[in-house]
Order: sequence, then C-alpha cells, then structure tokens
Amino acid sequence: MIRVQSTPQLHGKPVYKSQEEQYDEIQLLRHRAADLRDDNQLLRAQLAKCRAELGRHYRDAERRLEEAAAKCEPAGGAASLSGLKLRVFRLEQVLREKEDEVRRLRADTRTSRLQEMRLQVQVYYRELMRLRRQLTERRDHGRLVRLTGPG
Repeated sequence: MIRVQSTPQLHGKPVYKSQEEQYDEIQLLRHRAADLRDDNQLLRAQLAKCRAELGRHYRDAERRLEEAAAKCEPAGGAASLSGLKLRVFRLEQVLREKEDEVRRLRADTRTSRLQEMRLQVQVYYRELMRLRRQLTERRDHGRLVRLTGPG
C-alpha cells in the first residue's frame, strides 16, 4: 500500500496514490461515515425509548407517592417512599449517562465528516497539481517541438 504524506516533500518526488486507490479510499470513508450516522440514529432511538421509560417510571413513582401519602402509613410509606426516591435517582443517572453517550457520538460523527471532507480536499488538490504539472509538461514539450522544428 502506498502511503501518502499530508505535507509535500521538500526533496525528491512525492508519492501519490493512483486515482483508483483514492476513489476506493473516499468510498470507504463515505461508507464508514454512513455507518456512523446509522449508529447515531439507532442511539437516538434508544435514547428516546429510555426517556419515555424514565418518564413512565417517574409518573409511576409520583402515583405511588400520592397513594402512600393518601394512606398515611408512617412506617411502610416512608420505606417505600425512600425506595422510590432511590429508584428515581438511579433512573436519572442512567438517563444522564445515555445523554453523555449520545453527545459523544454526535461529536464523533461531526469529526468523521470533517475528516472525510479534509481528505477529499487533499485528494482533489493533489489531482489538480498532477494535472497542472502534466499540462505544463505538454506545453513545454510543444514549445520544444516548435522551436526545433519537425523531426
């Protein structure tokens, strides 16, 4: 595999990948970016499901608290109340962890898109330089032929 340097070489001839290799690499990166976007969508759906579940548990806890307050059971109500509060606290922690994970994945997708675009710019720039060099060589060769005359 030919390795392409991100900065031009100061001496010697730079090493370029063939057009096919560049195209394959771009396609691979596009597929990878699409996979990351799909994963992101899946995690968003899971987050929505977790939020809905948390809301349902929270409403259930509120209902149980109201029932316990209505019954006014001092000993049993206090134990179930603290248990419910602990359960709500744990569910809120799970929600925070899921939100952090979604934030990290969003940042990863943005970063991968940016890297993909940078790579495309580099590939297009290298191709532009190659074509420009080729055009210059042909012009110089054409001048040389005209100056020296036909064979």
